[in-house]
Amino acid sequence: MLMTEISVIIPMYNMEKDITALIRAAADQTAGLTAEFLVVDMGSQDNSILCALTAIKELKIRGCVVQNGSGTIGAAFNTGIYKAAGDYLTFLFPRRLYRGFIPEYYKTAIAKEADVVYGTPAGQKTRAGISTGEDTALRLIQGKESLDIGALLLRRAFLQEKQVFFTEECTFGYAEEFIFRALLNAPKVCQSPAQLQKDILLELPEEQNTPVGIRCFERVEAMKRILNMIKAQHDQNEKLKESFLQQKMPDTVLSCVDILLHEGMGYNAVRGALHLKRYDLYLKPGKAAGVSLQRKLMIWRLMPWMYRSRLEPPKGTNEK
Repeated sequence: MLMTEISVIIPMYNMEKDITALIRAAADQTAGLTAEFLVVDMGSQDNSILCALTAIKELKIRGCVVQNGSGTIGAAFNTGIYKAAGDYLTFLFPRRLYRGFIPEYYKTAIAKEADVVYGTPAGQKTRAGISTGEDTALRLIQGKESLDIGALLLRRAFLQEKQVFFTEECTFGYAEEFIFRALLNAPKVCQSPAQLQKDILLELPEEQNTPVGIRCFERVEAMKRILNMIKAQHDQNEKLKESFLQQKMPDTVLSCVDILLHEGMGYNAVRGALHLKRYDLYLKPGKAAGVSLQRKLMIWRLMPWMYRSRLEPPKGTNEK
């Protein structure tokens, strides 16, 4: 029986017009590797399943469609993790597509025996050597690293051994939570020299005119779970704890403020919602927060009517 080197997990919902091209692109990326393709259907009401099965057959690749029923993307990804047979796995995220990274990632993973591999943003230098997950998580909090759920390679045995999965009931912030959970459990994290390139031709557009509303608070709850994880498993790392509490948590809460204001909720209503959830406790500025964040926190706490959502274009720009 052939060893499977890479498992590509593809969530699918009503994608009959797009799934064939996505599977073909994934197959092209893994040429030369022993790969399998797990298409996890999330209750599609069109011909997505037939299209996916036809593409797998016509391309003569190893793959299957798993009917997961109606549910979240996190649940679909978890099913893919459970079903995967590859030594390493990656998530093909239809709305965050990257091209050409898998072969270089795999080469890095094998050479470094890494648990988590991520890429190099275009124009930046690759970080040499192996890092611990703790160090990478800290740099991520500080804005010195960028990891995307659509461009990761993870060792399957590591995920299963450490029980690193997505929180299935979470629909907003699930990817960020998973990334932190993986990093905080990973002994070996490595950056690949692969320069990340978005696949704008195949990438599905974001859904338009769909208000997020207070669902954005799920992201705060996700980061609260990570904060509890840090306190339980990395309590000795004071810098990590301090940075997460004083930088990540306030920034996360303010990101919800930005969304709610951008969608038209009034300042008093937003403040009331934060107070009801006790999220305002995370809005205390600390020395680990950057100057810009401290300024935003001060304005929101003292003069909320002067606070401008970070989702709004700067004044004087063309807002069309």
